[in-house]
Amino acid sequence: MAAIACVSLQSTPVVLTGIVKVPPRKSEAPVTPAIPPVADQSSTAVEVVFTSDLGSVNVTVTDSSGEQVYEKTVSAVAGDAATIDTGKLKSGEYKLQLTGEAGSLEGNFSVK
Repeated sequence: MAAIACVSLQSTPVVLTGIVKVPPRKSEAPVTPAIPPVADQSSTAVEVVFTSDLGSVNVTVTDSSGEQVYEKTVSAVAGDAATIDTGKLKSGEYKLQLTGEAGSLEGNFSVK
């Protein structure tokens, strides 16, 4: 199980837990370990930064009642980021989920 957080001076880390593995490959290139993405929350967004190529990843956010308030499928390439606008979300607790070929991660964040 992976647990990782990223700290920035202007943001709050979103701790992601779960399992990340190397996604299936079609080439004979050497296998490199999959490094879990990191997530940070600012006052108006949550940014997920991908640190490994993880293939297609479904990014979802659900509120405390279980209602899905955000969903997007992204191509997770090392160095790329997925930004989730939280500026229009109601105050409360939310769950961020990342699922795909490489595994599943989740973390919680609050909107005030």
